[in-house]
Amino acid sequence: MTLYAEVVFISNFFVDTFIYVLTLIILKCNVNLKRLFISATLGGIMSTVIPIMGSYYTILKVLGIIVLPLIFRKNTNVKTYLATVSVFITVTLLLGGMVYLLDVTIGENKSVYLYYGTFPIIYSIAGMSLIFLYVNLRKFAFYDKIKNKNIYEIEICVEGKNLRIEAYYDSGNRVYANNGEPVTIVTETIYNMFDAEEDEVIIRTINGVSVLKTKKASIVVFGNENKVYNAKIAEAPLLNSEYHVILHSDMLGG
Repeated sequence: MTLYAEVVFISNFFVDTFIYVLTLIILKCNVNLKRLFISATLGGIMSTVIPIMGSYYTILKVLGIIVLPLIFRKNTNVKTYLATVSVFITVTLLLGGMVYLLDVTIGENKSVYLYYGTFPIIYSIAGMSLIFLYVNLRKFAFYDKIKNKNIYEIEICVEGKNLRIEAYYDSGNRVYANNGEPVTIVTETIYNMFDAEEDEVIIRTINGVSVLKTKKASIVVFGNENKVYNAKIAEAPLLNSEYHVILHSDMLGG
């Protein structure tokens, strides 16, 4: 069977895109279309030239594993990079192997005619469509469930690292930073997930004066409209709540 370079490139472009999107979803990161396109293009090119690389086959494969996670996700430190690589390798082995096996199986079935490369493309588009439907249906179902309550789905972004999580809106949270930014209270575990420059904020309650460490963040609150707030997150090690994030009173109507 003759393999055409353009067919190999296009089929691998779609498969790679599917793998990158699923990796980012598992890591709860936003999908950057520019990064996605560049990395999928590079992955497609590498897959196209691999058959003619001879003894350099393994080197090119390892190089792809090292470089591609640096492109399709903005990694803020070594820890996030290693997490990206781990998930990327796992997803690649599972999905890539599945595509190969199913493609071979279909190709050996003489009653089914499928041009080489068509199945991986269909498979990848179907997979990305399911991811898109899942993310959006989950968002709408979640909002319908909580629209009359004080629980919201949010995304915290600190220096390029994102975390999607449920949060509780507390109209009694009136903590402000020194520059007037609203302060969202989070547990120690969530606070330590982000590496960023720290500041301090002083709060006064009936229990006395406390000093909380803070980091600059942007917070997206999902709903009928996705509202973005420039705020700070503050560490509260003894936060007594079933939720790990307490939104500020200025959010969602104040």
